[in-house]
Amino acid sequence: MLILSGVLLTLGHIILRSPVNQETSLPIDLTQPSLVEWSYRGSDALNDPPGRVYRYREDRDGDRHLTVEIRYLTHTDGNIATYFQRYYNIQTTFNIKHQEKTGFYSLFSQDRTTYLSSCIDVHGNTTVTTEQFAHNRNTQDLEFRRILSWLLGQSDLRQWNCLWIILSLPLNSDIPGENYTNLERIWLELVANNYLSYE
Repeated sequence: MLILSGVLLTLGHIILRSPVNQETSLPIDLTQPSLVEWSYRGSDALNDPPGRVYRYREDRDGDRHLTVEIRYLTHTDGNIATYFQRYYNIQTTFNIKHQEKTGFYSLFSQDRTTYLSSCIDVHGNTTVTTEQFAHNRNTQDLEFRRILSWLLGQSDLRQWNCLWIILSLPLNSDIPGENYTNLERIWLELVANNYLSYE
């Protein structure tokens, strides 16, 4: 009876407690990260969804500019295509790629610009599709420490947040291959140096 009473009291607390407040500000600070061959040129805040845009200029060619956008999404499904359609009115076919060191990411070109984009969860996994994002939630969120934290009312059971990353370079020719290579190299550098890690 004592154990049953304790379980019922805990469940009652969980059901009646107010929802956990969700972070709405960017949970990382990417202030002037060192990128090989690129010089930091400044940043600005972004809204809807919240985030920051960071600007760089290539050291060897002052006419080439890199943009890194980082937006923080809560209660999301990890679908990059939906984000681009909703916030940028961009509808395109993504070239989804995977590397062991960086996870999943997408590449595409639109309006004389090449893009690399991915969604990074709190475990550091990078995804592009809803299926990839949901798979990670189902395999990594249901850990004992998270369940215990949820039972104590300290956090949500599932982590439906992600950092939406967009790297972009202007396209100077009709062949985006070189830009894609550059974006992938920069992406690997950002991930390898843990510039995009958060909790």
